[in-house]
Amino acid sequence: MAGPVIDKLGMKRVAVTSISIVAIWAIPAFLLFQRVDLLGACFIVAVFAVCLGFNAVVTGLSAVQLFPSQVRGTAGALTYNVAYGIFGGTAPYLATWATSNGSMLPAGIYLAAFGLLGAVAAAIGIGSRSLDFLSKDLEKNATLAPEIGAHEASA
Repeated sequence: MAGPVIDKLGMKRVAVTSISIVAIWAIPAFLLFQRVDLLGACFIVAVFAVCLGFNAVVTGLSAVQLFPSQVRGTAGALTYNVAYGIFGGTAPYLATWATSNGSMLPAGIYLAAFGLLGAVAAAIGIGSRSLDFLSKDLEKNATLAPEIGAHEASA
């Protein structure tokens, strides 16, 4: 679902839109969690899931655009895991502490604040890097292809 939308609208627009929806939806969603039944909670989570699904696709595509093929796996894994460790590792503790008074509002504010920060980062960062290295990777792979074919033919 995300691929055709990204092809049509562009990666930056999809990233900024989906992250902004998460940020805007965060505060009302966390307030609604206190008042809805199971079906309502499923709807709230479904909105987040769709947006985060789009973000997951953008994250993978961004790694291709941000890093040359020689370091893409390591660089993408390192940046993802450091960010996940810092924010994903501390968020449950902060949310537990912030909501200890019985209100879910602080957790919504936390998510909204980091969502807005993410939207700004996506607006600035996605598409701002020169993609010259991608054409160099393609040229390199094109020159390697005849060697691979010749090696297989001689075996």
